[in-house]
Amino acid sequence: MYALEAVARLLPTAWAMEGVVRVTRGNSTDLEIVVDWLVATGLICGYLVLAAVCFRKAEERVRISGALAVA
Repeated sequence: MYALEAVARLLPTAWAMEGVVRVTRGNSTDLEIVVDWLVATGLICGYLVLAAVCFRKAEERVRISGALAVA
């Protein structure tokens, strides 16, 4: 696996496209296609949770300090 391919696998679009490619080729099982889409959906949910946690931490910092500055 190439380095960029490993990074791409962290993106839900890579898994979704893999599922689409499997459908168009027609030589994959339904389970393989469903797994690709489940991984994509799982990554999306994980990133949404991570974004919510980061937003809450930033909001808490602003409320306590009154400034959004990093330093």
